[in-house]
Amino acid sequence: MFKAVYAFLGDDEIRIEAKAHSLVENAVEEAYRAFNFNQFAPGDASPREIEETAQEYPMGDSRRVVLVRDLNGFPLEEQEAIAELGYRMAQVTDSTTTLALLASGLDRRRRPYKRLVALDSQPSGQVVRFEAPKPWKLDKWVAERAAERGIRLEKGAAQALVDLVGDSLRMLDGELTKLELYLGAGTPVDVEAVEKVVGRRRGESPWNLPRKLLSGDGAGAQRLAARLLEVGEDPVFLLSVLTRYVLEIYQVSLLLQEGASRGNIIREVGIKPFAADKAIAAARGISPTAFPQMLQALKECDKFLKSRTKQKKVLIQQVIGRLALTAASHSGRST
Repeated sequence: MFKAVYAFLGDDEIRIEAKAHSLVENAVEEAYRAFNFNQFAPGDASPREIEETAQEYPMGDSRRVVLVRDLNGFPLEEQEAIAELGYRMAQVTDSTTTLALLASGLDRRRRPYKRLVALDSQPSGQVVRFEAPKPWKLDKWVAERAAERGIRLEKGAAQALVDLVGDSLRMLDGELTKLELYLGAGTPVDVEAVEKVVGRRRGESPWNLPRKLLSGDGAGAQRLAARLLEVGEDPVFLLSVLTRYVLEIYQVSLLLQEGASRGNIIREVGIKPFAADKAIAAARGISPTAFPQMLQALKECDKFLKSRTKQKKVLIQQVIGRLALTAASHSGRST
């Protein structure tokens, strides 16, 4: 019924986690789960220790499951050893252990990924792929994920959630959790309920905050930040959004200086194709000399946020003001 080895590949970490959880629930009897289920993450154990655990016989009539999380987080030599272990185990058809390898983000050019892909050619190995949806299919992903969790989304609700939250699958799944807790499983969820639970109006995604800043709308960014903070958005999260976007546009700016093409920028920065043109436009609107100053301001804000718990909202507004002034004083680049 169960294979000896499963490799979960792709960028959809939410579905990978859900599938791994389902595997454990179905393969390991609950009464023996404390004895027959082991999981390892980077730094927890060496490949040899993982192999020794996988070789242990399970208690009772249950199956043993050994789950290796975030294979991509292990050093390359350990990735290779664990992938090789999986390949060997997949050749055994009567194994009492299942090795599950969660390998989201694994480099497709390297041997560990290629070894895992080859599991499908072995008698007791299987590759399970969960690729992240394209941007224009995010609403379908939300609707399907909601249905899996017993959340009934009415027409337009899935797209409303995407509009408000953005393209982070983990954040989208987290907002579904909020909807489930707030409304209860099985309760119909319309657009109004989504906006109420998520706590923002249309167009008020945190990701619009840095976009406004780097497009020259500093005042609009401050007003948006005030509304987001008012409805309970975490200042630390807003700072991470700002930092991530500024770093991304800085990379684009440097590549533009080197004469990189749009395609090269997409590959080098890892930016999504549908967002590339806006990122390039933002980078062209600000001199590269502005970005080190902006990153320094964000670094200082991060330091203060960790030490001044009662002034976080004020600190966020202050750093947005600094970023807006820096962007405005270095704007107008025409390259």
